[in-house]
Amino acid sequence: EMPQKQVYLNSLIAAFDWPMFLNEELDMVLKESMDTLCSTEDELRYAIATLESCGLEKNSREWVMDGYRILGDNDNFIRLYEENLETPEQYLMLANYMQEVQGDIPRSIAILERWIAEHTPKTEENLEDWADLYAQNCFYTNELLTELIEYYYQRGDRPNLYRILLLWLRIDGLCIELYDHLKSMATELNCWSDCQRQMHLFARDDAEVLAEIYLKEHKWDAAISLAQAPGCPVAMKQAIAYRVKSSHPEGAIGLYEQVVHHYIQKKNRTNYQSAAEYVKQIREIYLSILNSPFQWEDYLYDLQQQYLRYRALQEELQKF
Repeated sequence: EMPQKQVYLNSLIAAFDWPMFLNEELDMVLKESMDTLCSTEDELRYAIATLESCGLEKNSREWVMDGYRILGDNDNFIRLYEENLETPEQYLMLANYMQEVQGDIPRSIAILERWIAEHTPKTEENLEDWADLYAQNCFYTNELLTELIEYYYQRGDRPNLYRILLLWLRIDGLCIELYDHLKSMATELNCWSDCQRQMHLFARDDAEVLAEIYLKEHKWDAAISLAQAPGCPVAMKQAIAYRVKSSHPEGAIGLYEQVVHHYIQKKNRTNYQSAAEYVKQIREIYLSILNSPFQWEDYLYDLQQQYLRYRALQEELQKF
């Protein structure tokens, strides 16, 4: 019976090379036909050996891998899987198989580390390559790095944990939580200066995150400069002004002035009242921090003169 089946099997095996069977539905029909003909272990082994000798394509590789799985031939199953690892999802699936089915945790971790070695930029300089890497497979990239982070955290392996967190920074950018983790470990590992450099490099112009970092590092001038930049959200100007008013009162006044003018330009009573609230903040700085009542009076007078025709605003300012 086997020689007769070989004729049919050879015909189906040849069909794997036909372009029409790249169609998902036809590919499924072809594989189901192969499954039906390979009713014994010998027939399955014959089909697998023939396909391997012909050179495997994507669809035939999947069928052969499934055949090895049915035969319980884990070594060949894993061999074929490893030969064609490309995406983070594929690396994760194989790593999970090694851990959950084979119970081989070290090899599982080695597979995840292999993705890093083969698919991440070799240097930190090309920011676009790092950003593209995240955009292409963001969910599975995060999952892969999370697996490594949990593994090294549980083992107390701080150098490798720090290395993976730096990779996360380069791929995904910076957030405050990541900043705190990196700072703690970089300080412990005596590499805080280089870590700071990389964090600023990979913040990727996220103004809110950069502002929070500048404030954490007491880089008041940098925070003020960032808040003064065109397009900076009003809420950020307010927050930075409040945080720097004791150490840099003049810088805080400049930011509060921008906020005041922002609300005045909206031209209604409610916004004038909001502007007055920040005028009050400016008054507090002049009187309580700078001890300069005359500067405060000059500021208020100039503001009133600038908006003489804004009757409702003048009523709010007269309360001072």
